[in-house]
Amino acid sequence: MEQRYPQRKSPRLQHYNYQRPGTYFVTVCSHKKKPRFCTIEPFCVRLLPIGEAIEIAWHSLPTHFPTIRLDSFVVMPNHIHGLIHIDTWDGTESPEDSRGHGSRSASLSSIVGSLKSAASKIYRQAQRSGSDEIVWQRGFYERIVRDEQELLAARRYIEENPQRWRDDPMYATEQQC
Repeated sequence: MEQRYPQRKSPRLQHYNYQRPGTYFVTVCSHKKKPRFCTIEPFCVRLLPIGEAIEIAWHSLPTHFPTIRLDSFVVMPNHIHGLIHIDTWDGTESPEDSRGHGSRSASLSSIVGSLKSAASKIYRQAQRSGSDEIVWQRGFYERIVRDEQELLAARRYIEENPQRWRDDPMYATEQQC
């Protein structure tokens, strides 16, 4: 019997083309927001094997998407934050088409999808595991960075995120695992 899921409302702006040049602040969460990417210790973030795979996959993104530049990035116990600059749009899709049809080159969704897929693959290869273990929560969150002030604030937020972990509501969940 086919399992049906409720229709999800997309968090994306309805008529915005996410291939458009710009800066995007993305957040991607672990499956069920379980703390499995790293531990936060005094004065450092200690990556777990999946966190190491995520970091490798993040840094390899420009190899697969030459029209992007990476900026600040952090791996947290149950999520990651990163800034992605899309520098050019190759014009293969109408700017008005925000549904992602046509070319997928350097759309924000294809970039994040590639990150999630590559990190999972690197992790499974390193663990020598054929496991179908679900690593990621479906989808991701994004914010379009509109100016230099927002960019500086996003960088600061990412940089300071590990120091705020004990204040995060998910920290309490980690302590119960």
